[in-house]
Formats: sequence, structure tokens, C-alpha cells
Amino acid sequence: MSRSAAPLKLAIFDFDGTLVDSGAVIVSNMQEAFRRAGLEPPAPAACLRVVGLSLADAVAAIEPHPPAHLVETIVEHYRARFQERRKTGEADTGLFPGAFAVLERLKAQGATIAAATGNSRRGLESVLDVHGLRPLFSASQTADDAPSKPDPGMILNLLAETGFAAEEAVMIGDTVFDIAMAKAVAGCKAVGVAWGHHAEGELRAAGADAVIRDFSELDRVLEGLFAAGGAS
Repeated sequence: MSRSAAPLKLAIFDFDGTLVDSGAVIVSNMQEAFRRAGLEPPAPAACLRVVGLSLADAVAAIEPHPPAHLVETIVEHYRARFQERRKTGEADTGLFPGAFAVLERLKAQGATIAAATGNSRRGLESVLDVHGLRPLFSASQTADDAPSKPDPGMILNLLAETGFAAEEAVMIGDTVFDIAMAKAVAGCKAVGVAWGHHAEGELRAAGADAVIRDFSELDRVLEGLFAAGGAS
């Protein structure tokens, strides 16, 4: 791990697969969306491989690729199914162990906490409320605000909004899309989490500065990546 001369000021978190255990819900919604579009539902592994991308990009990237003219139809079916599940409580998801505590700890240590997610703005707002996370997050970027990961737009927007330098920021996520997005911004650090949708080896190959297997490891990793005096 290369150490930054700057302290940690901005901790950016992905949501699905990083903070929130939403894989089963995503698979169910995606498979039902394909069925409603008259297509064979994709395998669970194919659904999970594209988690992190904006919804339209995720649908288009699923193997086997759906016909291009049906992508937007599938997207609409997915959104409709998600709203149906919200009304019945089926859309509820759980936080991964240690997620809430690590967010509280970083905020107490002075870091600004931000979100960078392929979710829609509406979807993110719902998750923040369901899990009581809203007080912990000071900034956020969604699929409604910037191009899909791995485009660096989300991180660049967050840096502009908060006024922090890239050297003072870290992206924490579970997919190669998160890591590639961070590494496209010179100076930004990237930490992968091994419990999400892409394997540890993939995260390291994508350029992750470190990969953690439990949120209890994050403090030590951030201390190794950033100079003393920040949230680390």
C-alpha cells in the first residue's frame, strides 16, 4: 500500500454489496423483469456480476445480452417490481456486519461520508431511511447525477461538492467498477471489500490499494493509506 501525504477527509462508499446485503433482492427483481419482458430470466450469477452499474447499463451487460430494443422495457419492469416489493416490505435489505459502526466511527473521527451508487436517487433515499443512515451521509451521487461507473464522474462531482482533494479521498466498494472509478481519478485511493459481488483477486487486479475481509479491518487499512491527522 502506498501512503498518501494527505490525511483522509472524504470516505466514499458504494451501497449494494458493500454496505447493504441486497443481492437476493436484486436477483429476484432482475429475473422477474426479464420474465415480464418475455425473456428467459438470467442466472443469479449473471445478475450479480453487473451490480454496481447504473440499471440500464447493468441490464444491457447481463449475459446473455438482452435485445437492445428491450433494455428500457426491462428497466421499467425492474423499477415496477422494486416498487411493488417496497409496498409489501419484500424489498427490505440488511446492512453487512459492522457497516453502521464503521460509518459512525469515521464520522466521529472527522471524515465526511459520501455515497457513490448505481442506484437511482429515489432508491438511495429509500435505503438511507430504511437503515437510519441519513444522518451519517453528507453527500451522495447516484445514477441520476452522473454517468455509470466506472466513469469517474461520481467521484469528481463529490470532490467538487465537498472541496476536498483527490489525495484526501478513498472509495470503498465491492466491484471492479468501484475500483476502476477511483483509479481513474489521480490520487484517489481505492479499498475493495471481499464479501461483495466480485472476487478479491479481481479487485486487486483492477488496482485496489487494499482489500478488506471485514469492516473491522478498515481502520488499520486507512491508517496505512493516509497520513496521520485525518479520520484514520
